[in-house]
Amino acid sequence: MKIISLLLSLIGISILLLLLFLPPKHISSLEELSKLKENQKTSVSGKVINERLLEKSTILKLDNNIELLCDCPKNIKYKGKNITAVGIKDSFLNKDKIIVLKLKYDN
Repeated sequence: MKIISLLLSLIGISILLLLLFLPPKHISSLEELSKLKENQKTSVSGKVINERLLEKSTILKLDNNIELLCDCPKNIKYKGKNITAVGIKDSFLNKDKIIVLKLKYDN
């Protein structure tokens, strides 16, 4: 009985680790973003057309109208740069955004 419990636990942990390291789903439009589940890992790329600085974070709007919320350094200006972001989907007041976990940009 202990062996069966151990095996089931190891299988469960293996499945969770596999899910953790799955690549994010790439999206390119607001329609694709709205179809994702809440907190689903995703990636997006595009050119930043608008940048709003908040007290502790920054909202970046891409040319495909997807908004990103990131804790970016305030001394870097992203407007006009091509970026690639990995993050998780979040909805607030029926508005979908991506909370950025990793951000890469071209100089």
